[in-house]
Amino acid sequence: RTKTHMDRTEIAATLHCDPTVVPGLIQLGLLSRAKVAKGIWVTRRSVEAFKKKYVSLTSVAVEASTWSRTLISVCIKAGIRMILVPRTNIRSPQPFILMSDRKTLLKAARP
Repeated sequence: RTKTHMDRTEIAATLHCDPTVVPGLIQLGLLSRAKVAKGIWVTRRSVEAFKKKYVSLTSVAVEASTWSRTLISVCIKAGIRMILVPRTNIRSPQPFILMSDRKTLLKAARP
């Protein structure tokens, strides 16, 4: 672990997402892969920039005491755009939304 790079585990903890999402975030150009010889490492700067702009639906679901699958339906009904990030070896993608849509989603998710 370095101050300038993060591995999958650190990224997952920071972004409240599944570690299998990291390659998808790199592939979509949302995170910058660090040039390190072994493993998948990402620049800390790109993770911090991503975290300021996006939030995982999993994180919002925890805050709203609900399931992320429930929030997917709420996003669709409320017209909130999701980024569906593919996961390695898992069929279903992990959704993220813009941080600026977080309050709208929380409000729309209330019973």
